Amino acid sequence: MLTYLGTRAVCLYGASSGVIDLGGGGQMPTVCVPQADLRTNSTYKLGLLCSRASLAELGDAFASACTGTAFANQPTNDGIEVVSDTVGDVRTVTLYGTTYGTNVVVAETVTLNGTSAVSAVKTDWGYLLGAIASGVHATATITIREASGNATITTITGAAVSSSGVTAVAAGSRDCYDLPVAAVGSNTTTKVVGAIGQDCLGNTIYDALTLNNTTSVKGRQGFRHVTHLLHGDLEATRTVTFSVGGLSWQASARRLTTLGTGDPGPERRIYLPYRYLHWSLSNASAAATGGEDDWAALELYG
Repeated sequence: MLTYLGTRAVCLYGASSGVIDLGGGGQMPTVCVPQADLRTNSTYKLGLLCSRASLAELGDAFASACTGTAFANQPTNDGIEVVSDTVGDVRTVTLYGTTYGTNVVVAETVTLNGTSAVSAVKTDWGYLLGAIASGVHATATITIREASGNATITTITGAAVSSSGVTAVAAGSRDCYDLPVAAVGSNTTTKVVGAIGQDCLGNTIYDALTLNNTTSVKGRQGFRHVTHLLHGDLEATRTVTFSVGGLSWQASARRLTTLGTGDPGPERRIYLPYRYLHWSLSNASAAATGGEDDWAALELYG
């Protein structure tokens, strides 16, 4: 039987997100029933997620700043073809890019047929963000091109090169704590970049982020681990740094609403396998009006 351990009041004024340490002293709670009280901010909703990431771990980079590859001739609602310049080259090439008109990353694997071009099944690519070959070849060059005009997007060549527009993340730097990825450009750029990794169940997932110059942007997917970073669309004169981002909520059904007197109920019960509870206002804006009305009450049980 659970024992009520008290209520933690969290002030939201002046911030759009934060991290609450639930294990700072006393008995560690195992269940939280949150209540939202945002009467002066009727447009806000509050998202909560329990994670292993402390405040100090947010912003940890997965790799050194990645230099853009400046893919040319982006398909923009066209197909993609893949071809080698060497007979007998039958490696596979996995393409990572967006569907035209969306910011959702998809992946498709194409098997080479030597010097005969092979078309991807997908015919409505938006931006190609990166490509990975299944191995290296001492002399062969793989060309990835638009389907309609055969204009080259990028190539993969060299005995030690098996990808283009992709940076692999070292095994010890992959942890994202079920949080989204954040990305920031080194200078003026609004190009699209992406990340590959796994969710909490081990499923492979992807996310795309549209850069906002030197302002950090957050993705929408919660990654347990990040394995590869995609930066093929980025200008060659720019770099992008990917890091562990803060909480960002997309599904309104999983956010606390602004009911004024609270938002309790068993459907709001959050089990606490980890020490840190992350919160985020869904409109990503800091609470603009202060006072005791801008707070969240967390009923804790253990």
